[in-house]
Amino acid sequence: FIDHDNRCGSWDDKKSHGLPYKIDILVKKALDYGYPLTARCYYPKNIYKFPLFKKNCDRYGVELIRVKFDEYKGSIADGEIICDCMEILFTQEDVKTFVLCTGDKDFTPLVKKLHEYGKKVIVISRRGNEAMMLVDEVNSDDGEKLGSEFHYYEILEELERQKYNRGV
Repeated sequence: FIDHDNRCGSWDDKKSHGLPYKIDILVKKALDYGYPLTARCYYPKNIYKFPLFKKNCDRYGVELIRVKFDEYKGSIADGEIICDCMEILFTQEDVKTFVLCTGDKDFTPLVKKLHEYGKKVIVISRRGNEAMMLVDEVNSDDGEKLGSEFHYYEILEELERQKYNRGV
């Protein structure tokens, strides 16, 4: 589950060649934990101004979910992601791991609830966009027992770059 607004928080167009972030890095990390049942990117604004990003989402099977945006209240993406996670929690009992691409503190109660139901949670966030409350919940005693993990996107990106340079 990708919180697009949160993922783009510190995005620099000149460094990224028109991509807010590399979707393949997120998908590859998710594949480390098994085959994804669903892959969704929730976005409130016009993502179509990034045609290469949209093409890569299509290529990697990431469904784009447009959510409402209010100029005063902001995006409702967080609520949509939380509802979708809870639906999967209660309807797909065989799902053992949830991957959240966000650093938003609003996801802390979701991570806590997923832990209570015995689910592993992987959180990927941009450095500087992570709420310590969220990081602490992922790394809590329950999270550690379940194998939950927190990753910085930039580190995953650097590891991918090193693999590419080595020809792996």
